Amino acid sequence: MSVSPDDALNLPYFRRPPALGGTSKDPVWQISEADLGPNLCYRADPARPGHGFVEPIRPMTLAEYQQALAQTRRLWQKI
Repeated sequence: MSVSPDDALNLPYFRRPPALGGTSKDPVWQISEADLGPNLCYRADPARPGHGFVEPIRPMTLAEYQQALAQTRRLWQKI
């Protein structure tokens, strides 16, 4: 999953809602890296500062990855 670490303003304007200076109709959520749980990890994008990924910590099926993401949902905070 593509993420914008540290600051939602790192998102492209078309991904940010108007309250964050953008044009998107989609909300923006945040979660602490510490709350990703035992099956997910954050990896900075080596090619693009201000961009990163939430990835599986080990090889897993798509269904397992989706479940690991779903298990963090209660910890998401809408910005």
